[in-house]
Amino acid sequence: MPNSKVKRIDYRAGKPLTAERRIELRAQCVEALGGLSPTAFGQLRDQKILEWFWKWGYSTKVIIQKLSGSARHGICDRLVKKGFLTETKTASGIPVKYFYTLTEEGLAEVERHAEKLHKYDFLDPQRVRQNMLRHDLLAQKFTLDNFLNGEITGYETIYTSRDKSENGVKQPDVMWLMKDGRKFAIEIELTKKWLRDFDDFRLKVLRALQEKKYDKFYLVTDSKAIKKDYEAGLKPGTLIDTWKKDKHGKWSTNDQIQVPDWVGSGPMGLFTCHFLETK
Repeated sequence: MPNSKVKRIDYRAGKPLTAERRIELRAQCVEALGGLSPTAFGQLRDQKILEWFWKWGYSTKVIIQKLSGSARHGICDRLVKKGFLTETKTASGIPVKYFYTLTEEGLAEVERHAEKLHKYDFLDPQRVRQNMLRHDLLAQKFTLDNFLNGEITGYETIYTSRDKSENGVKQPDVMWLMKDGRKFAIEIELTKKWLRDFDDFRLKVLRALQEKKYDKFYLVTDSKAIKKDYEAGLKPGTLIDTWKKDKHGKWSTNDQIQVPDWVGSGPMGLFTCHFLETK
């Protein structure tokens, strides 16, 4: 087995590049830039990064570095210096020490290139719910991984799709647009819902599927127990309580609805739970 501690010698170090090597490196650079000039490529990359913030509200250095496709650190720091982003320290330091949001200048830059506008809520970084950091960043990472792998062609977050929200229909954390045109709803669930909240969640998922708002609904969790409970909770034939308020404003069960057979189960079902390993 090779000794990884042995220092490898690069015999090309300190030597002038050959003409062949220069041509090879130039060709690699042109390919990486997609035919654009370095300046145009950098501007396009910055637009893509700022659009990510606009769609998700906020993000982190690790996610943005992966989005940019660059091995170099400091992308967020550079956009902070340009006045496009604001850096904010988290109160607990968990799961990240800092997050970034758009400034007014950054928002103006995004909207200058946008075809459709939506309201951006986080010009004041204090509006970011830090108790939701882990949840929101997991949704970003899961979406980015699948986007870079070519599994999805586009996505909508809760901020870009607020005008499509309807009472009684579950709005997921993010909607994925698949290669074949199908729409997959992605819901991140890190803590279990109980009683009326759980019943309300299941009924809204059923209504979203019945009205064909989405072609499939994925619940993504890092808890095997949550995965098991939600799979059982939306298994065909399972009874779900409906609730109503009495004249005193107190909630009580009213009737029951059975999960229909068309929901299916397992990987081929319309509602599927996905276990995601996290640190």
